[in-house]
Amino acid sequence: MDKFVIKKRKCVEEASGSEVMVDDEPNSAGLSVCSKTTLAGAGKSKPRRSYQDSYLALGFTWCDDELGPKPKCVVCGTELSNEAMAPSKMKRHITIKHSHLSDKSLDYFKRLLNENKQQKLSFEKKVKVAEKAQVASYLVSELIAKNMKAHTIAESLILPSCCAVVRTMFGAEAEKEVKKIPLSDNTISRQIQEMSCDIEKSVSDIKEKGMSALQVDESTDVRGKAQLQVFIR
Repeated sequence: MDKFVIKKRKCVEEASGSEVMVDDEPNSAGLSVCSKTTLAGAGKSKPRRSYQDSYLALGFTWCDDELGPKPKCVVCGTELSNEAMAPSKMKRHITIKHSHLSDKSLDYFKRLLNENKQQKLSFEKKVKVAEKAQVASYLVSELIAKNMKAHTIAESLILPSCCAVVRTMFGAEAEKEVKKIPLSDNTISRQIQEMSCDIEKSVSDIKEKGMSALQVDESTDVRGKAQLQVFIR
């Protein structure tokens, strides 16, 4: 036969910059010659979908950044991918996971979203108060160690004194916050031990570096108590 049937085959690789294999015209020997051409636009990223305010009526808000927002269910807090930022997919989630809420109005989901925000703010506030209470406890422990007082003084004298002052100046609500500071004798003892270990570790690190100078001076005060001064450069 003088004519050959030419079939073109195309195979696209999954990776970016993939190539297309095309069978060209047969050569003089009657064999097809395969050439390579680069597939245009093979490495382009998928477009990011944006959030619309109307999606709240479907029970979804958004999270992450504005460039690639992710839909977040206001009922269970489930975060979906950006590809799921479509009304049909979000509606399917509500219908399957929360079928009893599929007919709720926009006002219902607005109230639910506000409640979630209030709970989050309340939790963050409690965490911050707890962190400040720990910092205050360490500061009291440091003062007790510097003045060489008994560890029980924090719970027996310092805390009641602080509560009395704060209650008089700021009221009972502020006093409740002060009472959250952990000042038991065991807590004070543990914190002083932790600070001592931290100082010892810092001194060891300075000695290992070798580029330092240590000066120690020991004396007594007017009451006859020993005083030790250490200078490190």
